[in-house]
Amino acid sequence: WMLAQYAKVLCEQPINAKAYAEHESAVEDCLMTKVQNFAPTCRSVRLFLLKCIERPTGTSHLLYLLSNNPLNSAKWMEDWRNAHDVDFVKFTGEALVPKWNPFFGLNSVEYKKAKEAVMHVMQSENATSLDAFAADVAKLPVDKQRAHLGALLMALCQEPGLLAAIQEPDRQPVWRSVLSDWLRDDQVLPVSTRERQLLRIFASDSSVINAVPAN
Repeated sequence: WMLAQYAKVLCEQPINAKAYAEHESAVEDCLMTKVQNFAPTCRSVRLFLLKCIERPTGTSHLLYLLSNNPLNSAKWMEDWRNAHDVDFVKFTGEALVPKWNPFFGLNSVEYKKAKEAVMHVMQSENATSLDAFAADVAKLPVDKQRAHLGALLMALCQEPGLLAAIQEPDRQPVWRSVLSDWLRDDQVLPVSTRERQLLRIFASDSSVINAVPAN
């Protein structure tokens, strides 16, 4: 009920500053947690609030609220941004990136495996899935290796590469450095130096470009 009332205040135009402050104070503890075990529940509560706003006002208005004060500067919103929730980042930045996924409908086994490995890094903040992917690819015949490497390139482009366009420079998620380090340092994936550089570029590792000597 409190979340519904908070959402109702946010749906009003203009927003009543006094009512907003009172309702935010009442629900803030429901929308934030420092206990990791409660994080999934807290995320569900946040999504419920967004849905309560989106249903009567529409997606465009919700995105407007999320990018402007007072909601944009709410403590729980800051906490959510700092959590680097991939789905939340994609939603709030959807106006900045193409909505068309050129790889939509691509059901190859290679692409599915590559995407799962990349997404696991982004969600777990460790590279064990890519270690396993590289080890499996290294055992394959050369033609199948090339197919898997092409799929990895597409997965890197569509997920971490695309997200780079909407992430704030001073708010980089932990998984990005984990991914960049793995792509740079891994010795198992059967790729040449130039192919490795290409993978890093498509994953939006700007250090590759920055290392190129200026003419």
